[in-house]
Amino acid sequence: MAKTPAASARKKTPGRGSGGRGSHSKTPRSGGAKSPKCTASETLLHEDASHQFNSTVEFIPRRDKFMKSDPLSGPTFNQDANCNWTVTIGDLACIEAAADDGGAEHPNGACDVTAPFSVRWRPCQILSLFRERDKSTESKLSKKKHWGPLKAEVRWFYRRADLDDRNRRYESAKRGSGGEEVFESGHVSVVDASLLLGRLVLKRSPGEEGSDDFLQYPVPTVEKHCHRYYFRKDQDVFETFDGENMVRRGVECSDLLKNEKVAAAVYRYLGLSPPKGNVEGDGRIALPPPSKSVKLHGEVAAYYSSCTLEHSWSQLKHGSFICPSDKRGAFPKWQLCVGDMVAVHMGDSTPASGADAIAGRDKWYPYRVKWSHGQVTAIFRSFDKMSDVPKEESTVDPSELICEIRWFPRPSEALAEGIRLLGKQLKQPVRDRLKQVAGDSERTCDVIIEGKQATTVVANCLLGPVLVEDKPGSNEELGISIFLPHNRRVVSDQVRCNAKGVPHEAKRMESVDFDPSLRVQRGISASKRFTGDAQRASVLKAALHCRRERAERLQHPEDAAGGSNDGDAAAESLSAESPQKKRQLFADYYEEEIAESKKRRLSEGTQRNDAVPATKNQVDPLPTSPAKKKGKQQPTATCRSAPFHVDVSALKSFYEEVEIAPQTESYDDRFAAGAGAKPWKVKLGDTVTVEVEPANAKESSVKFPFVVPWGPVEVVSIYRVHRTKESCARLREQLSRKGDEGNKFSPDDNSGEIMIEVRWFYRPWEIPGASKKKSEPMDDGELEEVFETDKIDNCSADSILSPVCLHDEKRSLDAPNAVMGMPCIHYHCGRLWSIHRRSFIPSGSLVNRISRGRMYSEYKSVLDMRQSALSIGDAATSNQKGDQTWKDAFQTAIQQLSLAAAAEDAQEKGMVLACRKKERDQIKSFLTKAITGLVQTSHSQGHDEDETSKNLKSSMFIAGPPGTGKTASVRSVVAELQKEQHGGKLPEFKFIALNGMELRHPFDAYIKFWEALSGTRKESLKAGDAAYELEHYFCGDQMEESEDESSEDESSEDSSEEEEEDDSGNVTEDDGEEMERTEVVSERPVTVLMLDEIDKLVTKKETLIYNLFDWPLRATTARLVVIGIANTINLPEKMSTRVQSRIGGNRCYFKSYDVTDTMTILKSRLGMLDGTHSYSVFEEDAIKFASRKAANLSGDIRKAFRMCKVAAEMVYEDLISGKRPMPRGNRPIVKISDVQKGSRDVFTSIVIKAVSHSTSYEALFMISLGALKRTREDGSFTIKEILTKIESIANASGEPRYMNARLSFADVLGLASRLGAAGIIQVTTHDSSPFPWISTHLETYEINGAFRDTKHSKLSEKHLANQRLF
Repeated sequence: MAKTPAASARKKTPGRGSGGRGSHSKTPRSGGAKSPKCTASETLLHEDASHQFNSTVEFIPRRDKFMKSDPLSGPTFNQDANCNWTVTIGDLACIEAAADDGGAEHPNGACDVTAPFSVRWRPCQILSLFRERDKSTESKLSKKKHWGPLKAEVRWFYRRADLDDRNRRYESAKRGSGGEEVFESGHVSVVDASLLLGRLVLKRSPGEEGSDDFLQYPVPTVEKHCHRYYFRKDQDVFETFDGENMVRRGVECSDLLKNEKVAAAVYRYLGLSPPKGNVEGDGRIALPPPSKSVKLHGEVAAYYSSCTLEHSWSQLKHGSFICPSDKRGAFPKWQLCVGDMVAVHMGDSTPASGADAIAGRDKWYPYRVKWSHGQVTAIFRSFDKMSDVPKEESTVDPSELICEIRWFPRPSEALAEGIRLLGKQLKQPVRDRLKQVAGDSERTCDVIIEGKQATTVVANCLLGPVLVEDKPGSNEELGISIFLPHNRRVVSDQVRCNAKGVPHEAKRMESVDFDPSLRVQRGISASKRFTGDAQRASVLKAALHCRRERAERLQHPEDAAGGSNDGDAAAESLSAESPQKKRQLFADYYEEEIAESKKRRLSEGTQRNDAVPATKNQVDPLPTSPAKKKGKQQPTATCRSAPFHVDVSALKSFYEEVEIAPQTESYDDRFAAGAGAKPWKVKLGDTVTVEVEPANAKESSVKFPFVVPWGPVEVVSIYRVHRTKESCARLREQLSRKGDEGNKFSPDDNSGEIMIEVRWFYRPWEIPGASKKKSEPMDDGELEEVFETDKIDNCSADSILSPVCLHDEKRSLDAPNAVMGMPCIHYHCGRLWSIHRRSFIPSGSLVNRISRGRMYSEYKSVLDMRQSALSIGDAATSNQKGDQTWKDAFQTAIQQLSLAAAAEDAQEKGMVLACRKKERDQIKSFLTKAITGLVQTSHSQGHDEDETSKNLKSSMFIAGPPGTGKTASVRSVVAELQKEQHGGKLPEFKFIALNGMELRHPFDAYIKFWEALSGTRKESLKAGDAAYELEHYFCGDQMEESEDESSEDESSEDSSEEEEEDDSGNVTEDDGEEMERTEVVSERPVTVLMLDEIDKLVTKKETLIYNLFDWPLRATTARLVVIGIANTINLPEKMSTRVQSRIGGNRCYFKSYDVTDTMTILKSRLGMLDGTHSYSVFEEDAIKFASRKAANLSGDIRKAFRMCKVAAEMVYEDLISGKRPMPRGNRPIVKISDVQKGSRDVFTSIVIKAVSHSTSYEALFMISLGALKRTREDGSFTIKEILTKIESIANASGEPRYMNARLSFADVLGLASRLGAAGIIQVTTHDSSPFPWISTHLETYEINGAFRDTKHSKLSEKHLANQRLF
């Protein structure tokens, strides 16, 4: 690459100042033809197929655009006519404003500046000088490239007039006129290079002296000062830390330099190194000697007035622009003082609204995570004893330092919190005031609201400082580095928040109230860490003194250079995890067990009132794991009552209670002496304390009133793990006997460890993140709050220590109570923390706490069985007491007719479906043989299929119309088989159900199947990865060997013949291989997979269906049984032969319910067959009508349930409201007229009414769509298919109104658009076709019913008349 002397000199000094240099060179101009005569020479930097980039260009000065100089003042530039202007990439220049100035390619402000030129101009930086290839002027016979005119890629510098309205008002109020300042920006445009006018020189400040001799340049030079960067999209201004790095910032903004080769050439020419990623510090916090140490409630706390933190560059959106990664070692650290306003990472923050919600800006700007505003009111560390408090300066991990925050919510946050706490009781004037404050567009910065709510957070949740401006142009925080994003905010003088976060109107603050010192004083007064006026005054004095010292140090950094460097060096000498990992508030819940919470000491007299984070280097504070007993110890837990359930296959028996001997050796001395030896009973749902194991043996944990670390839990289930299957079977047999011998069980007769399933309660410091909602301020003497969670663990019953008492309301408690001499700890509980959602969710009262815990249990089905047995007993008892009232009878009938209750009876209780005994027996026989037998095998060619091979089918296909009990029958059989499994009659199996209608894409079935099978959930799991995991799980490493062996057998027998398959598609193997494979597979538990709505899982290549039905045939490491359910009876026959061979010939067909079946099912649900209820709610004719109506339409039993349920609800509501008189005997019934009215409500919807009022052409469209839907199950058709069907139906109708339609393609497209807009049909597009596909959710009988009693009924009956599938 050739270089001019000017270019070589430029490479050595790529700084910010100059904008080109003079030259007397008269080298002829090079470049493309037709270029304006503006250049004398060009130096080529890089050339590719489409662009030609130059490093240096000599421009001929445009002297006709220069303003004439004043003769009295002398010349301001070299006026030699033979001197050219040399411009290099990275130079600063003045460019003539284009004709379309002010558009998207230029700054928005008006350009009215001319001097020292005679035309309007704008300041810019030249990023690249290039020519584009002009192929239109090239000859096909010549290989010579033709290049277009010279262009320049420039980065604009914004004047104040170019800024947005808010920043322009702020700059005018704070800095006066200041017209000579310009702002860097990332706004890049491509302009004509011939518009360049002159040089631009930028200084760091207005008073800085220039070093250039302007007379050596042949163009005028303009001087400006620039030390700030304007982000156009975010509408924010930053101070640039590295002023000499302007060239690099410009190059990184270039669009054309994204090309790696071009960028490498430019960086090499300018002598710059390629950009680096974010470089974080070690994350350690430097602490001065503590200003105060206090021992309170048995805990020592060391308080600090300030600390020095690392900046969280990874969380800043524009961190690389604020300070480059290679300059961060010299960047001033963040010195935090008590009273500072800060940004805190919070998981439940609410983004800004109104005038503060700027279009195009990220809602959490300037950070990448959710955050809220707060004031630091205390900085402290906790120690076990006073001697542990350091006396000198020290460095600590961010997780060890705690900050108390007084929250300053946004108006949107204050409104959301007020609605959450008060609901409709939040006064409307307050709501209106908040909206008014948020919508004030005259402000120059965002608004926040001063509050009194204070909570504690870990120091690694702090993101950066916040600048509060008490009046326009003021700068309250003198300690904030000018190079950081200031997050300028103004505190509202109209609204405040109380100690619970509820907003209320306030009197306008006097001007003195905006004094920063008074804000610090109010913050310390709101703190819960300090008691007494003397202590608060001492802390305030130390805080104000520290803030003054910090301000002086930043104003005179040379005076404090020595002291600060020592602290930085000490901090840099220690290594730690990256702040990115330490600041992660919400860890992936797959790794919950690796994160442990450091338990703080419980007070001897009162519970602690503040939330204190606990663990060093923690990712997600969670309760510690249950303790494991070391060595052989005498067990303290025994089960003397009979179990309510025994699962022989899992070797577990479940109990309602366990007896615990008090563990006096784990109690504090004051309780150890008073605890007796009498055991106490712990029942299901009781809350207790359990011994836990801390993550780090060296760290201190909560112990009092014990001598071991502990945590509060709820006992969800109690079970014993048996050592042998025989002992478990004997216990089940004993339980099944009816007699007194089953009431008592001796511990000697039931060997095995007693375990408990527990649900954790989190204490305030164990909640992850920095949620200000986690703990409302509490007065002294109030109970500490704990939170229910959805985290479940299993531990030994021997780890139970003592009882826990939960209260709905806070109440005073002087000391922990004692129950039977054991400590009983009291808590207030009113909220639930979800570890999966990472947020608080409504929980309701403690009355329903036990049922909530059962929801998350691993043994939910077992606990539900127990609950159902208790409910049945209660119902039987109530029936014995007397007859049902009419209200109870109606409510029971309505409940029994709900689809949810019917599904629950079939799926969870295993209730047999009426009129489906034959199909159910077939399904049960298949599953029983598949689970107890072997995997799908096949017989050799020429051998007759014997009974054994029939029992070994691995797949079944079930088909039938909708609403005929297919899914319910399968689930009912599975529920029954699970009971047999618990009794030890069947091997252990796992049931997994997938529904094609619930998947966004068919291939998501791989992901859902693997997640259910493995018990893990991974957000980023791809379908291909899940398919590979499933392949490996079922087929393992022997898959390839089996394929190789089968292919060898094929070639040895006959290479021209295809391998033979039986009706299930299994490849033939010899007996030896079959026996060997059978033994391997039979050792693994079987997986039963139900594929519901399999019609929706069919893909173009049918690979999904093939794989799901092929894995059972090739299984070598795990057994798989597949049941496919579809509405299309001949679905397998529509698929390829390879898929048919895998599905096999094991079929089960469900016919539509006829009138008799429907009546039987309804009467069975309503108890009219067995006389369960005292009187029948429905009359016989009403049941007959509903059965005939549903059977004649579609045979869907769900329609009959819906009709009867709606009719019973209408009668019940009419009787309650008095619209219907009560008959004699107080026994009302549902008559046929009520069911008729209910059927109209069911079958007559708004959409059907809209269809019934269709025009002739719309009716022809809908009838054609319904006729097509009967021929194809996928239900989607092209416009061409519908148009063809319309022509066929219209010509065959014989009626002029249809025959004269003669609809065109555009007409049908318009009809589809109108019907789609009305919601009657669905219009979708596919990549395979430019035209839309049409479908409808309406069934054929619903379309036919809509046109009944209309002029289109004859045509509809002809083409849409009901046809029974059987």
